[in-house]
Amino acid sequence: MVRKNKIFIILISIVVIIGAFLIFYNTQNKSSQPPTISISEEEWDFGKIKEDERPVHIFTIKNTGREELVISRIRSSCGCAATMLSSDNIQPGKSAELKVTFNPTGYNGLVKKDVYIESNDPQLPKTKVTIIAEVEPIPSPKAFLSNSQWDLGLISQGDLPTFTFTIENKGELDLIIDKIDASEYIQYDTEIPLTILPGEKQEVTFTYNSSQHELGEVRESVRIYCNDPRRKVFSLRVNGYIKEKPAPTVSISPVGISFNLVNDSEGETIGKFILA
Repeated sequence: MVRKNKIFIILISIVVIIGAFLIFYNTQNKSSQPPTISISEEEWDFGKIKEDERPVHIFTIKNTGREELVISRIRSSCGCAATMLSSDNIQPGKSAELKVTFNPTGYNGLVKKDVYIESNDPQLPKTKVTIIAEVEPIPSPKAFLSNSQWDLGLISQGDLPTFTFTIENKGELDLIIDKIDASEYIQYDTEIPLTILPGEKQEVTFTYNSSQHELGEVRESVRIYCNDPRRKVFSLRVNGYIKEKPAPTVSISPVGISFNLVNDSEGETIGKFILA
């Protein structure tokens, strides 16, 4: 009887030891396999695309580890690459989709943009994917302004300073300036709409009428609207300071009298005087 009890106790002890070992092994094995990020492609080539296309690619992000993968941040090297992630938290063995949409407006030729991914993967906390495209521009007008700021400086109330700048069309189609928004103090000498042919330039002159403007700082802008698909509105900043107009000066003429007196033969004084 005593012997049987000893055998039973020994068997129970073995089971407990084995159980404890298995629990310890599983715990150690799990802790040795933290979240691991795996991405379907490191880069994606869209090939040749038109400037007005919006190609999309979906990267698959998989968690091949044994703990939850948390995507803490996604950012692109350019606003032209928009991203959308289906889930920030990825369980072991599961995946999430990273949708990248490329906007090639304004680009020409080979373009490479990166999307950076940050996660709680201890081995690879930061990684990236790259999108590539060969952009073929579509014919369009391209507006370029010679200046973006008009500095009036210090002027007196009532002054009429002028400013001339150049609008150039570096595109392949006609550039049309269809609207100019300016304050009541700013006039311009150009008829709107204004058409500028490809490769040509047009000067525009503004006049600032400060006679009705209050004294002090000037902070305004002129907005120029056109049919350039890359940038439909341009701004010209206007800065300066208006001081009080100096009071008019009074001048008196003549400012002097010159006498030229002599005695004649009879002793009388005669002469002339000159106003100067």
